Amino acid sequence: MAEVSELSEGQKQLIALGIFVLEFAQTEQFLLDTLATLGQISDSFAKAAFSGVKGETAISYLRRYFQMIPIGQEQKSIFEEVFSHFTPINSARNLILHHGIESGGLIGFISTNRSKALSADKAHTIRVSSEILDQMTDDLQKMTMMLMTNMFRHQKVEITQDKNMREVLQRPWRYTPPPQPDSQKRAAQKDQSPRKKQQRQPKPSPE
Repeated sequence: MAEVSELSEGQKQLIALGIFVLEFAQTEQFLLDTLATLGQISDSFAKAAFSGVKGETAISYLRRYFQMIPIGQEQKSIFEEVFSHFTPINSARNLILHHGIESGGLIGFISTNRSKALSADKAHTIRVSSEILDQMTDDLQKMTMMLMTNMFRHQKVEITQDKNMREVLQRPWRYTPPPQPDSQKRAAQKDQSPRKKQQRQPKPSPE
C-alpha cells in the first residue's frame, strides 16, 4: 500500500470519509444511549421505541426531557455544547452521503445539493477535504467522550483518569461550519425576533 503522503487528495478523502462515517455512527449511538440511560428505559423498550431514530431526533427528545426533569446547569450546558456541534456536522454528513463530492474549481472539492434544490434558499454547498473530514471526526470523538462522562457521572473520576480520554476532552473544537446564506440568516433572525403585539384601540367610554 502506498504511503499516505503519496496518495492523491481524492484518495485521502476516501480514507478520511470512511473513518468519519464510522465515528459518526458511534456518536449517534451514544446520543441514543444517553437518552435511554437518563430516561431509565429498559433495553427491550429502547429497541422498540428507538429503532430508526436518528441523532437529531434523539437531541430533540433529550431537550424535551430536560424541560420535564430539571438537571444541573453545568450538566445541561455540556449537553448543549455537544448538540450545537453535532448539528452542523450532521448536516455536512447528510449532504456528503446523499449528494457526493465533486470538484468545485478553484475552491477545491465541494458537496452540494444545488442541482436538486427547489429554491435558492434550499441550496447548500460546503467545502470538503481530507483535513475537514478529519476535523469533523475529531469533534465527533470529543462529543462521544463528553456524552460518556455525563452518562456515568458517578464514575467520572475513574473515566477521566484515562490519558487518551483526557486529551480528547481537553482539546479545542476543530470543525468550523460554513456561514449560512443571507436568506437563511434572515429567516433565523425572523424566527428569533420577538413579535410585536398589535395595540388595541381604546374602547369609547359610555355616554
